Formats: sequence, C-alpha cells, structure tokens
Amino acid sequence: LDPLLAPLKEEFQRDGSYRTVYQFFLSRVHRNVRVVLSLNPDHPRFNLRCQSNPALFTCCTVVWLGEWAKSTMRQVPRLELAQELETEGKKAQSIVELFEKMHATVKLATPLHYIGFIKKYQ
Repeated sequence: LDPLLAPLKEEFQRDGSYRTVYQFFLSRVHRNVRVVLSLNPDHPRFNLRCQSNPALFTCCTVVWLGEWAKSTMRQVPRLELAQELETEGKKAQSIVELFEKMHATVKLATPLHYIGFIKKYQ
C-alpha cells in the first residue's frame, strides 16, 4: 500500500484536513471512482436482483437505455466489422442497412442482441 500512498503525501500535506494519508487516499477514491454496471431488464432474474440490491436505485445514478439512435445502429456494425466491410466495397452500406432493418423487425430485441447478431456475422 505504501507505493500507492507515497505520491499522495505531498497533496495530503497541502490539504491538511485529514489525519492520515490513508484517509486522504480513501476520500480521493470515494470522490473519483466511477463504476458502470449494465443489466438486462429482459433477464428473468432482473427484478429479483434489483430487489435484493436496493442501493442500485438509492445510491446510484440510473441511466435507462432503451433503443439506440439510428446513427448508432449504423455506426456499431461499421466499427465492429471494419475489416469485413472494407472488402465489400460498395456493398458495405447495404450490409449496414440490412443489419439495422433486420434488428428492427425482431420484437423485444435489445442493443445486446444487436451486437451479438453483428458478431455472428464476423
């Protein structure tokens, strides 16, 4: 732990509001750490997981993502399949549009399903 705390000692001394370097370190971690948790609301155990972890809603910022924008739906296959689409030339745009149309026709398809579908094409 000392190698982690050594660079903080100077800032700790300037701050002067903490008793130990460790307390200063913990306050910085608490202030700066960010965690992203992605849950699938269609999963059969989603409600149970939410009920058993109420802090997810009381102590966190929840960002509900429903559908992606059309621009995102086109950009994802372009990024994921860059090499494959490069060899397709003029067909590349048609392939990207086909992915988007096929995904739109499937009921209850999520962005995760869309990415899985694209990866299967690879």
